Amino acid sequence: MDQTTDTGHSSGHHNDGAPFAEDRNRYLRHCAERGTTPFSLRTKRSELLWIATRLGPDASSKGIDIEALRRIAIERQQAHGAVTAARRVVDIGRPWLRFLGWWREPSARFESEPTRRVCEVDAR
Repeated sequence: MDQTTDTGHSSGHHNDGAPFAEDRNRYLRHCAERGTTPFSLRTKRSELLWIATRLGPDASSKGIDIEALRRIAIERQQAHGAVTAARRVVDIGRPWLRFLGWWREPSARFESEPTRRVCEVDAR
């Protein structure tokens, strides 16, 4: 299978030493196969790397909920000084975690945002 997720870059060689590399690359291939643009793939790759380096080693067994993802998002926002950075972490991280089966859904009374598709196709 072709592992190219963006012009000339193989998903298998980006940050191989970072946590959850295989899981990140599998998701990026999934998105690429569904028409995600190269620009969006680069953005996803960057945000997934940020998230992955902040997840604990037991993320796959315990799962991640919205509070844990928001903590990571706030850290990203503080590091970059942009509100959009936090939004990107949630918007990119939640579908990735769902794709992996690691997402822990909040109870219905706390759900405040509509469910998003796993990979949204960019029309750019």
